[in-house]
Amino acid sequence: MGKSRLAPVKAVSIPRLQLMAAVLAVTLDQFIKDELQIKVTDTKYCIDSTSVLQYIRNESRHFKNFVSNRVAKIHNTSTLSQWCHVDTTSNPTDDGSHGTKATELTNNPRWLKGPTFLWQEEEKWPSPPEVLQGLPQEDVEVKKANVNSVVSTDSLWELLTRFSSWNKLKRAQEF
Repeated sequence: MGKSRLAPVKAVSIPRLQLMAAVLAVTLDQFIKDELQIKVTDTKYCIDSTSVLQYIRNESRHFKNFVSNRVAKIHNTSTLSQWCHVDTTSNPTDDGSHGTKATELTNNPRWLKGPTFLWQEEEKWPSPPEVLQGLPQEDVEVKKANVNSVVSTDSLWELLTRFSSWNKLKRAQEF
């Protein structure tokens, strides 16, 4: 089953759009399993976004709410071992998202059957790229760590007299 969506009118980053596609994949999988009369024993999710794979595989960093909520949905519905990387040239979902006409898709074996490696044993599948080893700390979706400082009572009084309100003092301390 294939499904594509239009990008929202409000500008959204490419990694966020790809993350939304990953959520759509697990949602479709649940729909298909609920509707089929046969038992599905295993599902594999293939995605060409290394950013999304890093988000899904992350176990140590905290994300901003948008990413965190979607990664949680993916984790609740799938396991890490179900996710694999597919290079962009083999990714059939690009056909649906790049404006390919429906008549062209029906004659496209990659769209109907998936990448050719899926028909081989899993050991012969392409290996993931090296960039999947870790999530960079400077990723825009990673929450920045909050740092608290301790101030002695003498300097606290001095600070309080310099600022007209507690909120202004807190904002000044954040910089």
